[in-house]
Amino acid sequence: APALEVARGELALAEGRPLAAVAAFRRADRRPDGPADACVICLPMRLARAYDAAGVRDSAIAAYERYVTTPQLFRAPHDAPLA
Repeated sequence: APALEVARGELALAEGRPLAAVAAFRRADRRPDGPADACVICLPMRLARAYDAAGVRDSAIAAYERYVTTPQLFRAPHDAPLA
């Protein structure tokens, strides 16, 4: 189900519904027994994009800061443009 929620979040962003994307991305990151996967950078990267699109600047900045301060070891495969 996490991959489906990520897809729903991306679709919501594309449709101009960034706050719906935030909710979907948050659902994608959790399972009843804990985190959905070992990707520690995926949620902040997605949330930063969604909050930025929603105009929620403080939350966007906080998510971007969490993204850029994650050690390079975890960030490298995801260091693509955040467009």
